[in-house]
Amino acid sequence: MNGPTVMEVQSTKEDEKMFAVHAVVDADSIFSVVRKLKILGARDILVLPVERLIP
Repeated sequence: MNGPTVMEVQSTKEDEKMFAVHAVVDADSIFSVVRKLKILGARDILVLPVERLIP
């Protein structure tokens, strides 16, 4: 919850670097965040509801 988790994804193309980013976003701002991510070049965005959060 302190920030996103960023992981490098193994790409089938040697010259292409890809990263997966996992983050918790407030439900009220999800569409705004997704729009900004797409503008920045993000793709394959998966949005899931949080059923349980155990701090």
